[in-house]
Amino acid sequence: MGRGDAPRARSERADRQPVPLPGRRHQVILHIATFRWRDDVTEEDVAELTTQLRDMAAGIPELRSYECGESLRLRPGGADFGVAAIVDDEAGLSAYLDSEAHAAVYERLLGRMIAERAAAQLPVGPGAAL
Repeated sequence: MGRGDAPRARSERADRQPVPLPGRRHQVILHIATFRWRDDVTEEDVAELTTQLRDMAAGIPELRSYECGESLRLRPGGADFGVAAIVDDEAGLSAYLDSEAHAAVYERLLGRMIAERAAAQLPVGPGAAL
């Protein structure tokens, strides 16, 4: 995903295949997305996006946990904004990312703000403290 591209449904992302997780039918997943903003993004835009994302998350039952906000900028470089979502499994991740509520936030605000986006999905081990 590059500069400001709309998220695509999993079935449309043929460039990468999922990493198999042998022996695990139920795998808790941490989804992380980071964003760098276009130069014309204002503090008001970021505040409104944060509100919209939190409202969206409250309406998606598949989300176990959801955090979003401006980077603390504790280290040089990096992203302007981040999202961390925890779901029970791949079906929960798809339910979240492919939801109408997620698409609506993207269409209303997020899409025009993005200069760059990066994302990763990590397995959450049984002993992880979240």
